[in-house]
Amino acid sequence: MSENFDEYVQEAVIKSMRNAGISDIPEQVMEASKAHAVKLATLVANLRAAGVDEQMVRHSISEVLKSYEEELLDALLALPKGVQK
Repeated sequence: MSENFDEYVQEAVIKSMRNAGISDIPEQVMEASKAHAVKLATLVANLRAAGVDEQMVRHSISEVLKSYEEELLDALLALPKGVQK
């Protein structure tokens, strides 16, 4: 993926974490988020290449994000208390 994509993902993760009251984002959370975003972008590209309509692409990505939400919540809640500010 391009550097611009990585920057976009990083900014989105930082904004989301700050909205949740977390000012310092652990590197492992940032890296996991980037890796997940790359997989999602690849999925979107593959669905579009297969001729899947945008509404179904949106629905499919939404379902994947719901599962990721649970994983991310578990990872964040497992962080040492000193990491959360």
